[in-house]
This record gives sequence, structure tokens and C-alpha cells, in this order.
Amino acid sequence: MKTTPGLINDNRDTGELDGFFQPRHGILMGKYYWQITRVFLDSLKDEIGTSLGDESVKGTKPAIWTAYDDDDVCYYMGIIGGDYDGFEPLDDFCMPNAGCTYIKINGERL
Repeated sequence: MKTTPGLINDNRDTGELDGFFQPRHGILMGKYYWQITRVFLDSLKDEIGTSLGDESVKGTKPAIWTAYDDDDVCYYMGIIGGDYDGFEPLDDFCMPNAGCTYIKINGERL
């Protein structure tokens, strides 16, 4: 399993700060964890297992997420847990890495 600690893209810092994550918006949020468990394009197969966050909270408020592009093509599926708003996988990885533009949590578009 790959772990992607503290992704930094453009001016977006998602590193750890006193056990909490500071998302790109600069707002202090609680601990969360997400992981990519499935990809839908062969070119992304090496990204299965990519994760970010505090693994100790992955079983807290668990959900399934899927990330899509503007053409409604699903690129990624994964799990998320902890104190999250649902946009973390999209903001942290799926948008900057593959150009995804929206995310669904448990089938509901955010």
C-alpha cells in the first residue's frame, strides 16, 4: 500500500499539524483518512492503495467515495473515515492528479 504524506500541489498544503490536517483552504479540520481501493482506467492502476490521513480513524464514520470528471467518467473509488466533509479525496488527490471535478459519497453527489 502506498501512502502519500502531506501532498503539496501548487500552493496547497495538506501536511499534518499537531495531529490534525490543514487542508488547502487553510482551515484547521479534524483527522480523516482516505484510500483509493479501485480505479476505472488502466493508466491509473498503480494508484490503487494511495492513501492520505490518520489511519487510526478510518473506521470512524466510514463511507465509500467515487470521483468523476466533467463527462461523468468515474476514475476512482475508495474509502473515507474520520472527521471529513467528503471533498478531501477530490481536493487532496483526484482533482490535481487526474482532473476529477466532483465526488460522490455513498452514491450521493456533493
